Amino acid sequence: MVEAVRESELALGKVNYKLSEKQKIAKKYCRSLYIAKSVKKGDIVSKTNLKSIRPGYGMHPKHLPGLIGKRFTTDCEAGTRARDDLFE
Repeated sequence: MVEAVRESELALGKVNYKLSEKQKIAKKYCRSLYIAKSVKKGDIVSKTNLKSIRPGYGMHPKHLPGLIGKRFTTDCEAGTRARDDLFE
């Protein structure tokens, strides 16, 4: 039984959250959130002023549904990468 448990542990492997070199290179080709239109402080986030485009240096697109309806905390120009501190 001990041998079966040790085999199971080996099969599960170890968790590794670090990006490999290939993943780091490929990250720039992934999508991320960018501000599509210039906005002012207090404007409401919508699909028209926040877009998922390449390169992948901004917030991950999975955050878009949670950002819709929030307000911008600062004035932002079009092309600015989305960051946590830009939204209430």
